[in-house]
Amino acid sequence: MVATQERPTLRGSSDREILAVATSEGRAVVTENVGDFGRLFRILAASGERHAGVILVSGRRFPRSAARSGDLVDALALLLQAHLGDDALRDRLLWL
Repeated sequence: MVATQERPTLRGSSDREILAVATSEGRAVVTENVGDFGRLFRILAASGERHAGVILVSGRRFPRSAARSGDLVDALALLLQAHLGDDALRDRLLWL
């Protein structure tokens, strides 16, 4: 897992650029930005543009606190177990 804040080249990038970089690296995007990435997903689906997947998460379900930091990691691990394979998330939008 790589956060955009850990990659200076991604800071300030558009959602489309972030998804393109993630796709080129074979990574799905995990985000709380439901509105923007939901719209982007619909645009890409309509145009047939491929991507490595988008996983939407809720800040309510996975609050950012030291006491709950492992919850999201555990949920992502379970999701990946259920969707094995290099292309299992390709062109998909999933909610956690």
